[in-house]
Amino acid sequence: MAKRFEGFFKPNRKTELYYQVWEPDEQSPQCNLIVAHGFGEHSGYYSHYIDGMKDLPVRVIALDHQGHGRSTGKRGYIPQFNDYVFDFTDFYKQIVQDFAQTKKNVIFGHSMGGLIVTKTVLLGRELNYDVLALSSPCFGLSTEVPKIKDLAARVFAKYLPTLTLAGELEYDDLTKDPVFLARYPKDPLRHDKASPGLYLGMLEGFEYVRENIHRLKSPVSFQVSGDDVIVDSLASQELFQKVESEHKQLKVYNDLKHEIFNEVGRDQVFADLQVFLKEFL
Repeated sequence: MAKRFEGFFKPNRKTELYYQVWEPDEQSPQCNLIVAHGFGEHSGYYSHYIDGMKDLPVRVIALDHQGHGRSTGKRGYIPQFNDYVFDFTDFYKQIVQDFAQTKKNVIFGHSMGGLIVTKTVLLGRELNYDVLALSSPCFGLSTEVPKIKDLAARVFAKYLPTLTLAGELEYDDLTKDPVFLARYPKDPLRHDKASPGLYLGMLEGFEYVRENIHRLKSPVSFQVSGDDVIVDSLASQELFQKVESEHKQLKVYNDLKHEIFNEVGRDQVFADLQVFLKEFL
């Protein structure tokens, strides 16, 4: 059974970020898999990755973003989206230092976390990493936001920036796995709230990634759902073609929903990631 420990990281005086670490039980890890989770969830949903990566012993390290999980901050509120980028940058650098005995590092981002880590890398945050791995990255929304809602978000961002509103997320849109579907509604740490700044910051992030993703030179893996009603899967596939890295893979899982690593067919998803990572570790 994997060894687990937890802690808090303080990127500044106002913020405490909760994180968890899972260590392989019998083998030395070949890399640190440093995770940025998706909107509304938290690090606890990555505990099974240590078992999923059964053919490649890894140390899994996942933080809770501001306003998520056990980290501080109003649920779903972020002063500016780049705060996620700055938090992840500082956390990543500290973790790489803390676990320097493991020389290889993989940055992993799911959904909104995929947007966060991609923007982090493209901004040139001086991160020493070996592979960027993306799971259903949020590079666009699956449906267009009605103009009235978009306008309201822009007004609220100016006059009520800390306001958070519940979204329209349906758990059935995330996965078909009955274990996860039973867990989600009972989890008090999950939420579906977003502030205007979070929404508008994501839109700015989409544009930044579209304009700059060609600059990705490191090995990069895109694993996306072909049945995704949360994020725009086609946007990810189109952006993949613009990546100039000589080492890249795109895997599309037509029968899996948004949370491909939490789906009933996740064994193949984990297997595909491990095959790619082994080339560089």
